[in-house]
Amino acid sequence: MLLKVALHTHTVRSDGTLTPNELLRRYAEHGFDAVAITDHDQELTEEERDRLIIPDGLLVLRGCEVSYRQLGWQHVGYIWGETQLLRVLNHPQRYNMTAEEVHRALRDHRLDAFEITNQGSYCPRYEALSWPRVASDDCHAPEMINRAWIIVEVGERTGDAIITAIRCGEVEVVTQDGPKPRPPAE
Repeated sequence: MLLKVALHTHTVRSDGTLTPNELLRRYAEHGFDAVAITDHDQELTEEERDRLIIPDGLLVLRGCEVSYRQLGWQHVGYIWGETQLLRVLNHPQRYNMTAEEVHRALRDHRLDAFEITNQGSYCPRYEALSWPRVASDDCHAPEMINRAWIIVEVGERTGDAIITAIRCGEVEVVTQDGPKPRPPAE
């Protein structure tokens, strides 16, 4: 099955303008199948997760956007499946990282993937990288929803299946302008 996935979103718990429930409702209205809530340096508590009103058919992934000291406070997205953790180098374009710097960061810090978008805008400067890539709208406000996302093909609708597909590079990067090129073969 194909899933439309958002891996990088923020709520009023950090610097977003929507509550977690409003965020989930709006993503569901845009046809998303899975959403990770990745507020800055904190994840939803178990009590907050229990209070979520999850729209029918929407899979909610645990997440957090960590200010990663070892990379000069560059942001790294942590997304948990049922048993797996995905670590994504978030918006390297914002930090003006070169493709070589992104490659080194992914390799040296054992990250799984990188965002080839910056708040929904595609960053072609990273097209030559053969690492797994994702796209995100990095939603902080309602008007940012649906600017960029990934499509993954999975056999089951689980966080672990999504993470495995990303790690294997079985991802289609899409922005509001349409699908983007796949990474070059290694």
